[in-house]
Amino acid sequence: MIELITLIFLNAYPSAVEPIRLTADFKSILTDKTGQFNKDWDSLNARFVGNWPFGGSKTLTLDAARNIVFLGSGGGVFIIDITDPANLQELGDVRTRGTVYKMAYQDNILYIACNNEGVEIWDVTNPSQPEKLSSFPLISRAIEVRDFYLYVQAGMNLKIFNIRNPRRPVEVGSVGDYHSGISDIAIGDTFAYIAAEDSGLVIINISDPTNPYEVGFWGNDTLVLLGIELSNSRAYIAASSGGLRIIDLSNPSHPYELGFCITPGFAEAVVVLDSFAFIADYHEDFTIINVQNSSNPFVVANCTTSTWSMMKAVAVLDSFAYLADYNSKRGLWVVNIKNPSNPIEAGFYTITGWSFTVMLEHDYAYLVGWEDGLRILNIENPSYPYEVGTFATEHGSQGVAIRDTLAYLCDYAKGLRILNIKDRSRPSEVGFCSIPGAVCAVGLRNYYACIASGGEGLRIINIENPTNPYEVGACQTPGYAWSVVIQDSFAYIADKGGGLRIINIQNPSNPYEVGSLITSNEPVVVEVKDSLAFVGGSRGYMKIINIRNPANPFEIGSFETYGPCFGVTVSYPYAYVSDWFWGFYIVDITEPSNPVQVGYYRTPNCAYGLAFSAPYVYVTTGLCGLQIYENLLLGVEEQKSSSLQMGAIEIYPNPAKDVLRGRVPWASFTPNASRPTLKIFDVSGKLIKEHTSVTRNDRRIEISLKGINPGIYFLQFGKTIKKFLVVR
Repeated sequence: MIELITLIFLNAYPSAVEPIRLTADFKSILTDKTGQFNKDWDSLNARFVGNWPFGGSKTLTLDAARNIVFLGSGGGVFIIDITDPANLQELGDVRTRGTVYKMAYQDNILYIACNNEGVEIWDVTNPSQPEKLSSFPLISRAIEVRDFYLYVQAGMNLKIFNIRNPRRPVEVGSVGDYHSGISDIAIGDTFAYIAAEDSGLVIINISDPTNPYEVGFWGNDTLVLLGIELSNSRAYIAASSGGLRIIDLSNPSHPYELGFCITPGFAEAVVVLDSFAFIADYHEDFTIINVQNSSNPFVVANCTTSTWSMMKAVAVLDSFAYLADYNSKRGLWVVNIKNPSNPIEAGFYTITGWSFTVMLEHDYAYLVGWEDGLRILNIENPSYPYEVGTFATEHGSQGVAIRDTLAYLCDYAKGLRILNIKDRSRPSEVGFCSIPGAVCAVGLRNYYACIASGGEGLRIINIENPTNPYEVGACQTPGYAWSVVIQDSFAYIADKGGGLRIINIQNPSNPYEVGSLITSNEPVVVEVKDSLAFVGGSRGYMKIINIRNPANPFEIGSFETYGPCFGVTVSYPYAYVSDWFWGFYIVDITEPSNPVQVGYYRTPNCAYGLAFSAPYVYVTTGLCGLQIYENLLLGVEEQKSSSLQMGAIEIYPNPAKDVLRGRVPWASFTPNASRPTLKIFDVSGKLIKEHTSVTRNDRRIEISLKGINPGIYFLQFGKTIKKFLVVR
């Protein structure tokens, strides 16, 4: 469902951010003709540090000999012991750099297709300590392995790799130009069968892996092919709304359909055992079809969960079916199929859902799930955060605030839940207040919690007694109150449809609006620092608003994002800005009227909430949980000293247009020293210009900026660095 929403947004918003613009030309820069991602465009002045990347499940695979399920979860893999289906136990995890779409498994080696972040190969001989063996950069969502060869969807092609040494896979063959993409791969003795989504079933001769070629095709223009299973010279295809299709493969050059069966939901994946096909049926969860007569298959049972689920993959071992739930309410769902006509739930393993916002407190990150509540992560080591506690909500959550040993959690559909987090491994509810509307965000002031409550505006809750919170005041906003920040005696509301609303909360029982500003970006997030409000919107842009006089706010600057902006956090001199379609940007706000992008990182999934604790940026990425990055610019700052004579460097004007002037310190001119050199670097660290015309007599410098583009630059003099801005 989230992917569908993303497509809708893509149609709704034009490409518009400079200097990163996702035009056709830019996409050609991002990927080369083989579909390989160009890592040079992956980041600028930011580096990946670590992640807790888990989310809804798209795929799974089995190790039958060891009773293990590998469950692809967002941007990682949970390794789960299934010896007792009613008591599933996590053994370990794999953390990938991209979204896990498909996996293949052979001889204790796990092969993972990670979408834009390529293919990763892991040794899982020891489930508690997996070892990454190798990775290579392909845009891939489908993968299969057999013997010494790995078959990978790479953009629009099928590529074949020799994996005798999994630490050094070698490409040996390639075939195809499948514009609609490859959704699944199945391997027979001498043929590869690929589901080319809208293109149909393609049969490829792989008897010589160095020279694969197409030999047959079966297609239906009305079908979307998503999954393939081979059995007894037949292909069983999960065809979304087309249900199960059974294809005769006895003559690979002329495959034909034997029969089909429409399923109650949308067929995503299929496994065949004996006379039955087991279908991951998306909205209808799990469907079992009798396929003994290929020309007349029929449904014998359908089994659904008690919660809203979206099954994406299925595997069968002995008398149990294992299904991957994209919606995460079940995560890994186990169904007893001993009697195929009467499948019964046997167990489940719940995982995190769609991560929305994050709050930091000491060495902990509080991760709020749009679908499942609160997860508490230990981030003492940012390179490997781990979960220490959870608190589930029935309908999901959007916001949280932390004070001392209490967490104030927004239960989206119910109200404010107050949790005791003194023992973070066991958060427990101590109080609850039902609140009308959609409870989106919370800010704290003294003994009050201020709630952005969707269509019900601002609600103010007395929390002096955490066990008995109650509403004391409210102020309606014209649109949809999505986010709230408290500063002094004012609540600043990002009101989708109503702009920035500023409400006086000095008297909590009588809050009233004192000022407002309609913005074109449909605000969904607000951050306030001193006399400025930074407002992100569902229509993109971060607007910078002067709020020195709350009764008369006015816009002074704007930073354009390519997609919706759900997250903004500020730590001078930078604002960290999320972009649903791209990742996050580091924006220099030294001059608020002219915010300048100085860094970015392309996240593996939609970027939502942001938090910052120097030097790390914590980004919630929807399906891929929490990603942690370092702002490398914080290591390139001006070194301060007590006086000009002791080593400071003085430059002016700043911002500069055509010429940069200044003075260098006396201490730079020691008797035996060579003439000092000044160097100008851009934000990527590239040397732009050197200047040696500095004399001891006057210590003055004058540097021409001709030919230097507008932006942020650094002037280095010895060990001293000064930052300056070039404008036109």
